[in-house]
Amino acid sequence: MSLPSMILASVFFFAYIGVCLWAVIAPRGLWRTLNGRFYRRQRDAEPSSAVFMRMRIVGIVAALVGVVGIPLAVVWAMVTNAIVNG
Repeated sequence: MSLPSMILASVFFFAYIGVCLWAVIAPRGLWRTLNGRFYRRQRDAEPSSAVFMRMRIVGIVAALVGVVGIPLAVVWAMVTNAIVNG
């Protein structure tokens, strides 16, 4: 892999993890940033606390998939490429 592609992959990876952690730490702030602009009065249009809890759970699962799954997929691709190409 070339250096520019590794840098770009790292930027996307850390942005992904950042959004996941944002969903875990401050789901209301994430909702306001991404969806709040569509509503004139944000407080009246906020989802319930169950939705924010679901955002936290999904953020935790997505962060774990990103931290564990993405590196495993990269290693798997490297190993299979080495086996196929000799």
